[in-house]
Amino acid sequence: MARDWLREASRAFEKILEDDGLMPHSSINVLQGSVADMITDIIRNKVDADKLTPDDLGLFASTDRNLHLLTMHKAKGREFDAVAIIDLHEGRVPDFRAINDGDLDRIEEDKRRLYVSITRARRFLMYVTDREHYKNVPSRFLCEDCLELA
Repeated sequence: MARDWLREASRAFEKILEDDGLMPHSSINVLQGSVADMITDIIRNKVDADKLTPDDLGLFASTDRNLHLLTMHKAKGREFDAVAIIDLHEGRVPDFRAINDGDLDRIEEDKRRLYVSITRARRFLMYVTDREHYKNVPSRFLCEDCLELA
């Protein structure tokens, strides 16, 4: 059951990522390769793969290749092949308290923290904003010269 779920989920996720332009066609088998590695690990450990449920799969995940959910602060000093920074809205980065208090030092610190987060990516960087709600204004730091990344 878990093997089939893994295979189907990886195909579905790869299709979504490719269709949305988030994964190039040349990388389309990356997730399926990861699934193959997990299944090999399961068999190597003499686990009855047919009796595993999707909930059991976390036992076989490779901790160095897993998805890590970190704050910008916790990412400092680390590096990853891919980084996705979510919720990059004004009021989040920089923080609304710094904006309301006019705390320029804290605003600059938020800018540095974002810069550090961006530079954690070795190969792929994605940032996400959402304009579905009128209050979701992208961060002031999302402009060509704002972080001086040139």
